[in-house]
Amino acid sequence: MIHLILDTNIWLYIANNFIGNYKGDGHVKLFERLVSFQDMEYIKIYVNDIIIEEWNRNQATQKE
Repeated sequence: MIHLILDTNIWLYIANNFIGNYKGDGHVKLFERLVSFQDMEYIKIYVNDIIIEEWNRNQATQKE
């Protein structure tokens, strides 16, 4: 099993649709693949409280 800890910048790239040079719906495909791999127990994604707080703060900023 692979254990992943993704920092806020990675989550923001996923949310903002900037995954390397891949544009379009890449963020959705990446997220779906991560969820799928976690469901199959190939990976475990860890998120701490600070990342959740930063995510929520940036979500509020993006909506303005």
